[in-house]
Amino acid sequence: MAGNPTPWHVEIAPNEFKLFGECTRDDLEAATGLIEDRAANRELTAGHEFDDDVLARRLSMGLTDQQRNLFAVLEMIKMVEREQAKREDV
Repeated sequence: MAGNPTPWHVEIAPNEFKLFGECTRDDLEAATGLIEDRAANRELTAGHEFDDDVLARRLSMGLTDQQRNLFAVLEMIKMVEREQAKREDV
């Protein structure tokens, strides 16, 4: 996407945006991974030592509502997929 993204766009790769409604599960995975990578880079740049638990806490405290919602949607998709897999196994 060229130009400035709107609040309805999701950054799926550095400077690559897609409308939220057009995102696939892979796009959402890429977007949340990008958010996590940037948080880790901020911690490293600041010279902080951290492990996964510390990073997760700092990440969750620093998320915008839009980012938090993105993580929640991805978790809901995963939950539905797990339930579907359980039903197929029965």
